[in-house]
Amino acid sequence: MRRAALAAAAFLAGSLAPAVPQAKLGSGTKALSSCASFISNEDIGAVMFEIQGTIEPDAQRFEVGRSVEDRPIWGLELGCAARGETGCPAARILGGLHGNECLSVEMVMALMERLVDRAQRGEDDFLGKLVEGATVV
Repeated sequence: MRRAALAAAAFLAGSLAPAVPQAKLGSGTKALSSCASFISNEDIGAVMFEIQGTIEPDAQRFEVGRSVEDRPIWGLELGCAARGETGCPAARILGGLHGNECLSVEMVMALMERLVDRAQRGEDDFLGKLVEGATVV
C-alpha cells in the first residue's frame, strides 16, 4: 500500500513538473522573499471563475471564507460533488494556508489547471479520471 501511495505521489510530482514555475532566490523571476511576483488573490478568483464556466457542471467555484483583510478566499470543487452527486471518493488539495506561502498556491493552481485540461481532453489516465469519478476540492 505504501509503495502505491509513493508511486502515485511521484506520478503527480512528475506530471506537474513542466507547469510549476521555477522559484529562484535573489535576482530570479520568482523571489521567495515576496509574494508580489506570484498570482494575486483577484487572479485566483478570476481563473477559478473561468474554469467553472469552461467545464460546467464539473466545476463549482465557491467562497471558503474571508481573510483578515476581508478578501474572499476562493475554492474550486471539481468532479462528482460539483455535479451534485454524493458518495464519491474525495481529495482536498490546499495551498497558501499562511499569507507568505506563495509557491504552494502556484502549485495548487498548476495542478488544478492540469486536472481541468486532462478532463476536457478526455485523457484516460489517473488525473483525467479524477474529475470524472471523484471530488477534488
